[in-house]
Amino acid sequence: QADEEKANYQYGPQVSRLQRAVGKARAAIERAQGSGVPGSEIRVISEGLGRLEAAYQHAEHENRTIYTEDVPPPASLEDAKGSILVKSIAPTPTLGPDPFTAILPMSLQQSLDQHHKQIAAMLQGLSAHSSQQAAAAADRLRQLGLPHELDAVTQSDKLLPPHTKASVEKAKSVASLTQLAHLRAEAEKQDSEVKEVVTLLEGILDNESKLDEDFLKELPQAQLHQLQSTYPLQSLRSQVDDTKKSLTKSAEVTDELGARFDKAIDDMTQISASIEEIEAAMPHLDGTPLEDEPCISALRSLIDDLNQISTDSAATLGAARQMADSHRADASVPQTALQAADLRELLTGYKDPYDQVNTSLAALQARREMLMAQVEEEHSKFVRAKGDASSFPQRQEFFRAITNGADEAIFLHTHLTEGINFYKATIKKLQEDNQQALRISDRRKADRASMRVILIEQVADSTPRATAPPPPPQPYQSSQQSARADPVPSQPVAAQARAQPVASPYPSAGAYNSQNSPYPQAQPVQARHVQAQPVQAQPVQAQPVQ
Repeated sequence: QADEEKANYQYGPQVSRLQRAVGKARAAIERAQGSGVPGSEIRVISEGLGRLEAAYQHAEHENRTIYTEDVPPPASLEDAKGSILVKSIAPTPTLGPDPFTAILPMSLQQSLDQHHKQIAAMLQGLSAHSSQQAAAAADRLRQLGLPHELDAVTQSDKLLPPHTKASVEKAKSVASLTQLAHLRAEAEKQDSEVKEVVTLLEGILDNESKLDEDFLKELPQAQLHQLQSTYPLQSLRSQVDDTKKSLTKSAEVTDELGARFDKAIDDMTQISASIEEIEAAMPHLDGTPLEDEPCISALRSLIDDLNQISTDSAATLGAARQMADSHRADASVPQTALQAADLRELLTGYKDPYDQVNTSLAALQARREMLMAQVEEEHSKFVRAKGDASSFPQRQEFFRAITNGADEAIFLHTHLTEGINFYKATIKKLQEDNQQALRISDRRKADRASMRVILIEQVADSTPRATAPPPPPQPYQSSQQSARADPVPSQPVAAQARAQPVASPYPSAGAYNSQNSPYPQAQPVQARHVQAQPVQAQPVQAQPVQ
């Protein structure tokens, strides 16, 4: 309405209408603050008030300085006419779901989000607890030597256990004993080569340090940090120091791998033979085979049951997570919560299935503990039974050596290959650093030469010039001899007393272009010539001036 009055050149009514609008906006803010309106809505009204005040001040200033129309009282103005800003239309019927059904009050949405977070946290805690319980059971089985001790009494004692055979075949496919020995020799060779490259590079850097020391002895006033080659030289030294630390660690690892190779060479030699030869070399039990003992089958069955419990626990948790994801994505849940009379009761009902998951996991853990107790009992029987088998220790040692040889072969092949690749990359980098060190050395040589010329010029310019020596003292003469003395002309003495330029002991720097130097140029000092004063000579023999 105020814009319309301005367009009709009614500037006074425009100012009055804007004034009334500012007052109504202020009153609206006061009512909103007293009625608990959210702060975000109050900020919107405050922003509108700011714009109204700015428009009012601008219109009032224009009317006061330009148009000078009378401003009627705000109460005398007619109310602003309402106008339709949005035309309401009937919604178009759609076949799909209503997209606005998911819009919920903020408090309800926060309650649902909190509910989903609690479910996720509960499942995470159950998963961690179940994993800890399964790990504890597995650790106890390992302490009892299960199940690998049972492999020594397999029903087919002439064949390798399946998992042992798989490990041996994998190790044989990775590398043979000869190849492992070659990898070890190659790693040790690369270690020696990289040390030689480091020694060469350190020699270049140490030579630069010696040259810098000699330069400072020659010119103590030299500031080596001002040389342009100082920063690259320091950076290269830092890189070399870091590389030496890495090489020290890599040398230790190489030595450890070599010692590990020597320690496991007997075990790795056993797996060098074919599978048939290995199986033929297995020691056999004397007397009653342990395969016939009831404790063996009982332990195998218990271990299978324990593995099944871990599988069932993981499946239960997986189903619970899938249910939680489906529950979160279900569009009917927000609408059900919106229509629920008691939201807390509704959410509690939603948590019941997850409480059942907790109950199921607790039951599985109780069964695991019961099975572990049975494992302890059957293992005791197994220990007593295997004592009767005189050849069992040899058979156990045989499987230990076969398994260790396979594991060590795979481990050594992996880490020796990594070590060789590391050495090759390091040698390549050090060779590049070597070339960089040579370039820095050439540059530093030129920098020292430039600084030497500049410092010599400064020394030459600051050397004091020679002056005539004072006249020698005159011996005592009688008054008559003094009266007979002839005056000595002062001009020759003055000529001899003039300052002579002193020749510099350093080579001339006339060929040096000081504009190319990074250092400040030395300013020439004007030579001072001293004019000798005439001296009244006494009748003595003149002494030559040295």
